[in-house]
Amino acid sequence: MGNNQFLSIGAIALLALVSLRFNTTVLENKTTEVENKVYLTAFSLADDLIEEIKQKAFDEQTVDWRAIPVEQLKH
Repeated sequence: MGNNQFLSIGAIALLALVSLRFNTTVLENKTTEVENKVYLTAFSLADDLIEEIKQKAFDEQTVDWRAIPVEQLKH
């Protein structure tokens, strides 16, 4: 084997290693991007739910008016 063949084999091996590292990096970035989208959606839904909960009355001390009188609920 001549020097050119060793250089060619070394270049191909180096290209393969660089390609594998590049593919790994791209895959990790895509995974992180998808995870961030999922977390953002979850936080957004949780925030909407918290805002809805804050608007509701939970006991008689916080209720200023009733949409349905209590008498109608007992029937």
